[in-house]
Amino acid sequence: MKNNTTTLDTLDLKILEILQNDARQTYTAIGKNLRIAHSTVYDRIKRMERHGIIRKYTTVIDAEKAGAKNIIAIMTIFTDPKKSERVAERLCKAPQILEVYTSLSEELLIIAKVFAEDQEGLHEFIASSVAPLPGVLRIRTSIITKKYKDTQFSIVDNSKKLTFIKETHNKRGENKNIE
Repeated sequence: MKNNTTTLDTLDLKILEILQNDARQTYTAIGKNLRIAHSTVYDRIKRMERHGIIRKYTTVIDAEKAGAKNIIAIMTIFTDPKKSERVAERLCKAPQILEVYTSLSEELLIIAKVFAEDQEGLHEFIASSVAPLPGVLRIRTSIITKKYKDTQFSIVDNSKKLTFIKETHNKRGENKNIE
């Protein structure tokens, strides 16, 4: 571990690549695939979990296919620079908020992805939970009307350099990999 960063070798990267494709695989199956002992796989995975490289195992759900009818919106929140960090922290606690980012441009902005059951719910959330926060100057909201692309990054070791593969799902849910 150097500068709060853990060094990953080729074997670690191969294990991560396999887990990214299917995190349900057993240590034994991964070991067979890589021709190493399952105990080595176990030790490597536990080390990566301890160091926060592997943060969690999860299921990615397509909410639309699962029948969820909701509204997703992007809020751009203009803030008092002295209070922007506190606003961002408060937004992170709201279950309706999916993602929170800050951006330094002409003004300090907070960008948040929010979901609601309907327009009324979105309006109520913004009016009662976001607008009253100390430091919020104004809010611009854009409702997402159609999703064309959903991308997640995966780590792949090509032996020469560490690369990231964007796993993209188009609106029909088909898988496409783009380097």
